[in-house]
Amino acid sequence: MKFRCPHGCECDQPKSKGHPGICRKHGSTYVYDKALTRSTPLRRVSEKKAPETRRRGSTLKPGRGFAASPEQQTKVKNLPCVNCGVDRFEEVGIDPAHLWSRARGGCSSADCVIPLCRRCHDLYDDPEQPIDLLPKLITRGYRAEIVHPFLEHGIPLREVMERVTGAEWVPAQAPSKDNDEAAIGLPERSTS
Repeated sequence: MKFRCPHGCECDQPKSKGHPGICRKHGSTYVYDKALTRSTPLRRVSEKKAPETRRRGSTLKPGRGFAASPEQQTKVKNLPCVNCGVDRFEEVGIDPAHLWSRARGGCSSADCVIPLCRRCHDLYDDPEQPIDLLPKLITRGYRAEIVHPFLEHGIPLREVMERVTGAEWVPAQAPSKDNDEAAIGLPERSTS
């Protein structure tokens, strides 16, 4: 085996004797001259699971409990993304995105999902970059999907609104009795 010190001195020592140690001329450690290679590549996935491996970097994890039901997949088939409007003909995958995830008590009903492209689905699931879907869901007629977690699962409406808007939801306050007339623009009454 060839060993070389950082200054260029070579030491040809048989493998049976081991590492030669330190160069006597320069006092530096000898390094193996040839790049080390494996005779067989590392196997990172068992052969059984090889067909199931997913693309690195994807946040959407296939698996039991997270996959959409056939009913949900049929619902979003051929529909455009609710958020950005991209459709399946633009070579972008459209996913059935759970408005209220199964991990938080969602179900396999078709009313529990909306169509989102993969990019918008990733954004919707990322708490660091929330997106407000409420106006788009209302204008596109997804009212049943908005109230489904509230009606079917008993999730408080405030929590549903926070999930859909991506922000803390504060309901509007009704005007007080003293300010009712001023709030709607009526002239003040005289008390005589």
